[in-house]
Amino acid sequence: MDISSLVIKDFLSKINSEKPIPSAGSSLSVTGSLGASLLGLTAKITLRKVPKCDHDMLKELAHKSEKASQRFLELGEEDILVYKQVIANEPGSVEKAIEIPLTMARMALDLVKNYEQVVHTCYKPVKGDAWLGVELLRTCVKSAVYIAVVNVDFFKPENREEYLEQIFAIQDEIGVQCSPDGCTLQLDE
Repeated sequence: MDISSLVIKDFLSKINSEKPIPSAGSSLSVTGSLGASLLGLTAKITLRKVPKCDHDMLKELAHKSEKASQRFLELGEEDILVYKQVIANEPGSVEKAIEIPLTMARMALDLVKNYEQVVHTCYKPVKGDAWLGVELLRTCVKSAVYIAVVNVDFFKPENREEYLEQIFAIQDEIGVQCSPDGCTLQLDE
């Protein structure tokens, strides 16, 4: 299934069904892709409309967001395949079920950390787009960490400690603590 070519209503219909695929991982990939795309839109419009903006940073953001948007969708495709492999109990699939959301979390976190300031410096009419992009990416980070926590706890791969260290590092960076029961968020003040 190529989620990047689905019409959104078809994608949502597939998620809102009795079948387990697509589900959280592919939804997460779409969330990350939307967030990255909104930051890209913000960068491109600001470059065109604000002559005194930080052109280098915005060009970099435009390029990175375009690549990230596509990569999120590719990871969503991989997640669908991995879910099928986990169900079939294929070797190595459990690790991939943890690695994919952690990759999405790191990608989203990188965009937020490096480009959150765009919200305050962008062309005013696209501030809402920038803010929503950042918020979607923050949601992507938190949700990806939660998915990884659930997968680590449920599947218990041999190298669990390595994954827990990665999860804890991301949690510390974003101020969230997740367990299989849910996440507690440290709200911005």
